[in-house]
Amino acid sequence: MGYSITGVAYLILTITTGLLAFRTFQYWNKEKDTVAKIWFFASLSLLGFTFFKTIVGLFFARDPLFLRLSIDTSSFFQAISYSTLIYFVFYVKFAPKISPWWGAVPVFLLGMASTFSSLKATFNPFIEPSGAINWGVPSFFSLSIILRAILFFIAFVPAIIVLFEQFNKSENIYARRKALGFILVFSLAIIIGLFDFLFINLLKLDAIWRDIGSVTLCIVVIIVLLSTWKKNVPEKI
Repeated sequence: MGYSITGVAYLILTITTGLLAFRTFQYWNKEKDTVAKIWFFASLSLLGFTFFKTIVGLFFARDPLFLRLSIDTSSFFQAISYSTLIYFVFYVKFAPKISPWWGAVPVFLLGMASTFSSLKATFNPFIEPSGAINWGVPSFFSLSIILRAILFFIAFVPAIIVLFEQFNKSENIYARRKALGFILVFSLAIIIGLFDFLFINLLKLDAIWRDIGSVTLCIVVIIVLLSTWKKNVPEKI
């Protein structure tokens, strides 16, 4: 057992994703439509990912078995999150001509391939002197890392494009603000992801910078949630 700074960062992430899940549940409960349901399930899968990471980071940070288990489990939850985002993209852009499952299922299967490759990869997680968890990522060009990077961009880039289109089309100020907020959140997630892959993994910077990036993302998400939080849920985006 053991405590880590990374566990605190994931605790903040869990609180933030919990607020996001609650907000999307409110939206779904009021609108009763598919888009709201998609966002709710995407938030739940993200909450599952951050919650498990929080438990490991706060209570089992010095246990190699739990650290390794959290890497493999996170890959599974990410597969669900990414496939849900692609389901949203296909639903908005192509349904009913093309079923959203044609987009979601291949991404989920690719996520399962990433999970399987993660099980076989040689991750060696440990705690750095700063108190942050270094996940001991194998070679930058390993199959596991490449698949995670591909999934990351496949999910976020199309979602940003669709949200930008919704932002331009909507005339409701709260819907536009919400769409713009998610665009900012996803764009920041891409920036942090690039920073993670290119600088932390490739240049071997201190792992605490990953935690700082995560907390920064949380601050942006909370600002977006507060700016759109009102009793009457705005029109769907």
